[in-house]
Amino acid sequence: MYKFLAAVLRNEFSRSKWQAIVTISKRINRTLEVILASGIVALFVYLIYNYVPVLQNKRWTAIVILVCLGLAAKCLLAAARRFHQSTLADIYAVQEQTSRDLDFLSKGMELLTLLMGRCDALYFLLDNRSWHDHELAGVAIHKSEIRYHEAELYNTFRDRLGSNAR
Repeated sequence: MYKFLAAVLRNEFSRSKWQAIVTISKRINRTLEVILASGIVALFVYLIYNYVPVLQNKRWTAIVILVCLGLAAKCLLAAARRFHQSTLADIYAVQEQTSRDLDFLSKGMELLTLLMGRCDALYFLLDNRSWHDHELAGVAIHKSEIRYHEAELYNTFRDRLGSNAR
């Protein structure tokens, strides 16, 4: 429980991911809420102490203590809610980044698979020329075949990486 409260308070007072103006306005708003709540509690305590004999009637003392504890619990619950919201926002941001990374990697894998297929075709072309029982065995590769495969690889790169990839 102590670690959770420490994390809530750390999150409450050190939000580096928000813009400075938003952070300042939220802190000013929270400070004004605390001042207003403290003023209301102080007014109730003042009125109770002035108009009700507190020490003779223990019920009013218990009511004041319970009101103070209720306000403290409300502030703690609001801080915990903000902590959970920021934690969920961080989780969603990481999940979205992971999705973008996976998309980027899948495009890279698709390109590499395509290039591997092109290289396999070139390998089988060269390997078929070295077989002794094949009709084209020992025939040298013509320059037009080399240019065709070079152009195919170049076009694959240009299609995947853009027109100014060299």
